[in-house]
Amino acid sequence: AELVLQVVPVNAADRPRLIRAAQETILREEIVGYETMIASDPANVTLHNDVALLYVRSNDVPAAARHFAEAARLQPQSASAHYNLGNALLMLRQVEAGGRSIEAAPEPTGPGASAVRVFCLAQHFCDIQGVNYP
Repeated sequence: AELVLQVVPVNAADRPRLIRAAQETILREEIVGYETMIASDPANVTLHNDVALLYVRSNDVPAAARHFAEAARLQPQSASAHYNLGNALLMLRQVEAGGRSIEAAPEPTGPGASAVRVFCLAQHFCDIQGVNYP
């Protein structure tokens, strides 16, 4: 059985606030679900990456960085794991650690790989110089 509730705002101005509240609730529930799956399968890189992205969406970058770090530890040959960790560390203003993670990434392969590396290195350089990267 499935229970479906419909919430209709009395005032049209309340609609965006209700939508935002519902989205925040769903995001928190998704994070709890992923954390539960990780507890059962802690070596699953995909779960760590997915929950880290949810943490970024919820503005919990420290939690995201922890999961990106675990993904990079579990899959050290993954360029994206190192880039994700590096970018999370840069978001936390941990410039040197972020740069080390990005520079430690193996050369990416596939379509757009060079552009990804250039973007990450440019962002790292801008952070070192104290310049906002677009």
